[in-house]
Amino acid sequence: ERPDGTAIGITNANSLLQFPLTNSVFTAAQYHTGLNGDWTTLTFGNCSNWTDGASLLGGSGVSGRAEFTTNAILNGAAAVSCGQSASGQQLLCVEQ
Repeated sequence: ERPDGTAIGITNANSLLQFPLTNSVFTAAQYHTGLNGDWTTLTFGNCSNWTDGASLLGGSGVSGRAEFTTNAILNGAAAVSCGQSASGQQLLCVEQ
């Protein structure tokens, strides 16, 4: 559910959102996820296991695209520098 109360989608028996989603996460945004398109954790692209929040050159995090309803919400954008958080890059958290 989005902050405005709009439902995003439905989950399966494993409590994972099914694609395509009913609605996009947001209208347009990019955010760190550290996830593969099947909801599994990446072994790279996670800002050193989310311990690196300042590196402008050393680390990167896989990013998703909020305006999609496909698994591109998880990893449909290019990897973004971990240090880009200070300029607006966000982290997508998913409650299971």
